[in-house]
Amino acid sequence: MIEIESAFQREIESIDVFQDAVALLREHDIAVALCSSLASPYEVVMKVLLPELDFARTGVKHGCYV
Repeated sequence: MIEIESAFQREIESIDVFQDAVALLREHDIAVALCSSLASPYEVVMKVLLPELDFARTGVKHGCYV
């Protein structure tokens, strides 16, 4: 179990976004959204990487963030 948890932690730590791509999309008024069924540990990372997104949950099974 420790091996699985360690691999999962490495996966979480490897997440990154292309900030220049997000900036370019916004510069051209193209909305940025993230819809996902990811586990909450991923959500925590995305809140750090993309703090400008509204991370309020929608009323659906999977989270959608704009």
